[in-house]
Amino acid sequence: MAYSQIEQSTLDLDLFLRDKNKHIHIASGGGRIPIRLANSDNVIEEFKTSIGNLEDNFEVEINPELAQILNIEENGMASYLNDFVSYAKQGFYSYDKTKIGDFDDMTFHLVAKPKNGQLKLMKNIDILFIQNNLPETFQTFKLDEYIE
Repeated sequence: MAYSQIEQSTLDLDLFLRDKNKHIHIASGGGRIPIRLANSDNVIEEFKTSIGNLEDNFEVEINPELAQILNIEENGMASYLNDFVSYAKQGFYSYDKTKIGDFDDMTFHLVAKPKNGQLKLMKNIDILFIQNNLPETFQTFKLDEYIE
């Protein structure tokens, strides 16, 4: 099956994959996702069941530009960050959709990541692999330029 257009437009899907350098979490924000991710729903959903077994072993770095990128006030920031920080503590670079409400826009930004020098790819994890490395900086980018 695949994540349907209705699921993509109505759900904030948690997507898990990896590139050559890192493990990745992407929150879809109720927007369109690249076809490869949509068609990999079985692998992604199966991987989600193993997330609870991962330990919080990493210190986290949070995007210092979030308030500007999201136009969010400080008092709403802690609530927004909760899941992204949790995934980063488990070793994931955690990304979010930048333009919520614009289904077709695939602009994303890095929210939280393990601090430099800590990252080690977890072995023996069955997770979707992509050839292109997603950005490791806190700048916005177009997801569909990295994943077909």
